[in-house]
Amino acid sequence: MGLYRSTDGGTVWELMIQSGDENGNFAVQALAIHPADHNLIWAAGRQWNGYRYATVVGEANLADPAPAWAFETIPEPSCEWGYLYDLVVCPHDPAVQFTCGMVYTGYDYNPVLFKTTDGGDTWLDFSAYVTGASQINYALDLDPQDCETLFLANAGSGLLRSTAGGVSWENLGLHPAENVVIDPLLPSYIWSTSYYGVHLSRNGGGDWETKTGNLPYTWLSELALNPARPWSLYLGTSGAGAFRSTLSDHPLPVFLAEFRGERSPAGVVLTWEINLAGGEARFHVWRARPSEARERLTGSPIVGDRRFELVDAAAPAEELRYWLEEASDPAAPAWFGPLAVAALAPRFALAQNFPNPFNPETTIGFSLPDAAPVHLDIHDAAGRRVASLLAGAWYPAGRHTIDWDGRTSRGRPASAGVYFYHLVAGPHQETRRMVLLK
Repeated sequence: MGLYRSTDGGTVWELMIQSGDENGNFAVQALAIHPADHNLIWAAGRQWNGYRYATVVGEANLADPAPAWAFETIPEPSCEWGYLYDLVVCPHDPAVQFTCGMVYTGYDYNPVLFKTTDGGDTWLDFSAYVTGASQINYALDLDPQDCETLFLANAGSGLLRSTAGGVSWENLGLHPAENVVIDPLLPSYIWSTSYYGVHLSRNGGGDWETKTGNLPYTWLSELALNPARPWSLYLGTSGAGAFRSTLSDHPLPVFLAEFRGERSPAGVVLTWEINLAGGEARFHVWRARPSEARERLTGSPIVGDRRFELVDAAAPAEELRYWLEEASDPAAPAWFGPLAVAALAPRFALAQNFPNPFNPETTIGFSLPDAAPVHLDIHDAAGRRVASLLAGAWYPAGRHTIDWDGRTSRGRPASAGVYFYHLVAGPHQETRRMVLLK
């Protein structure tokens, strides 16, 4: 027993992590994969700690020569044993994760929900926020474009929805709920199963259709969508086999063939290409800095049928992320991304001081492509050095500033007039002019 991986669609499976004493007899119930680094995985379940089963989440890097689980014990309440049933990772911020399950206190089953915002180093107990839930939290899923919105399948109370990152909840019915899956291309499409039925909402959980069809009357245990073709639904049952169904009226999606972003003197140039069976696509472009909310760059959608381009002339220098919103159907937009664009590499530059002219203080800015010892001297119009602001101090690559208070090296106020500041950093040097007023 252990963790296995297949890279050929399931024909051959490779044992990656052997269960045993070195892994604490870890019973895996749910797996999650990093959206960008597919070697980095998380698993949730339970682990025997010598006297009871504890709820734990393990992290492993399958690229390591001998991959093994690094465990974080969940701060569960006092109980005889616990079990985690599901684990989800935010697609555009993998540090945000949720896991759910239940604990047994000796006389009752209590549902639990935990959240981390630092990749699993610290887990917070969100169970008390899920008011009205009972028994077992079987499954949960995140909106792939808005990780503040999540759905929770609870055995005792039904399907629950939070739009506040798990802090507040509303009950959507469908009692009792066993599974929930969000369409990755159309997040407004939500699938859920109760014990004996399949249900679909096309408006984010507001209204529901029953899609049980010809399924046998049995416990419906597992639910999955094909991520590339989410109109294909797969269902596992308890003792009656596995089933597949196709949602014939699923909106025809836009398939993104290519999405690229490159920095240029004009800004960040975004290009993308789609495969669309007839008609036109309408795209909005969104941008975000790390750890900030995204903002829409387009006032009106960009319309086309195959190739698209947008130049973000106001792109800041730091690392950026971009999304495409295909908005032909405003009620059910399709999202693509995020696309990461690296920060603009710093280059050597000496900025004009500010303010200029000045009295008595001014700020001098400079940029370094690499770490280097820095010399910054002030000279008067006759070429005499009147102040030395930096004398070989090491500065890292990037942008820096330093202030001059208008005084000479002897601490006396410098006379009004024209001055030159000269910067030397490794092989680079530059001089600029400034004016001191009185």
